[in-house]
Parts: sequence; C-alpha cells; structure tokens
Amino acid sequence: MEGIKRLAKSIKREKNLTHAKALDQAAQAAGFEDFQHAHKTLNHAGSAPRRA
Repeated sequence: MEGIKRLAKSIKREKNLTHAKALDQAAQAAGFEDFQHAHKTLNHAGSAPRRA
C-alpha cells in the first residue's frame, strides 16, 4: 500500500493530476482496477481470521 501511495505522489507531480487520480493510476500500474480495489484487496489480505 505504501508503494502505491509513494508512486501516486510521484505521478501527481509529474502529470499535474489530482491526488485521487494519481492514486488510481498508481494502483492500476500495480495491477489493480483502481485505488479502492487495491485498498480493499491489500487490507483483507493482511487480516487473516483469528482463532480463539
């Protein structure tokens, strides 16, 4: 997730885009549909069910 955010910051500066559009482009470069898809996928991947 941090890598996508870092790339988005770079894209934002290079292409003069809004932060939201840069996040989407960075997520797409990482193989996701958009930033929301990346966020949901990566957050669920890191949260395995806990056993009591």
